[in-house]
Amino acid sequence: TDYDNLMKGWEDLKRSDAEKDARQCWEKVKSILFMIERMVTLEQERVKNLLYATLAGSMILLLLIVFFVRSYIRYQMLKQDIYDSESHLFDQKYCLVSAERICAQSDRSGHSFSILSLRIKGLESCATQYGKEERIKLLEAIGGYLAATTRLSDIACRYDEDHFLILLPETDAQQCRIPEKRIEEGMKEHMLKIVSSFKMAIHTITRLPEEECADFLKRVEKL
Repeated sequence: TDYDNLMKGWEDLKRSDAEKDARQCWEKVKSILFMIERMVTLEQERVKNLLYATLAGSMILLLLIVFFVRSYIRYQMLKQDIYDSESHLFDQKYCLVSAERICAQSDRSGHSFSILSLRIKGLESCATQYGKEERIKLLEAIGGYLAATTRLSDIACRYDEDHFLILLPETDAQQCRIPEKRIEEGMKEHMLKIVSSFKMAIHTITRLPEEECADFLKRVEKL
């Protein structure tokens, strides 16, 4: 190799009288060796840094994937836990928790709290008359309409088999007449496009001053 030839030349020069030439050759050899070593070291450092950066990027990407997967699974579990599977509205459990929270906020702020009650008549016999699939379509249509027509601050729930509630925070008896009329007219028009006959009972009720939340909900259940 070139290195062996170079070292052979160096040994030959050492045995000769050309000491000055030998020293110059040695200096060149050391310079070449230093440059080679430096190049190899720099390349190793570059490869090492690239490897570390790749590993760090892979770890960050893996952690992000795990985070998003866990968040998605948690969201789906939470969704299954608080949503009614047929109407896709909040279920009774979430409705009760939300009502307790709004009552507490109402006590602190002094704002009114009203609930809109909607009962669908003949929903239990719908499966017999139209079939199970049509009943599910009807429930999905009811849930979709209520969710689309409520305010962001309102909470639409399926409280029972044929009983739907809309929690109306910071809404008094006079103000809740507006959504009551809008939903009553809109529901009839919307649902008659799906079924030939549709009957419902819609009411609004406002919490009395200093009324316990449980007592208020008992009044709602009787509507």
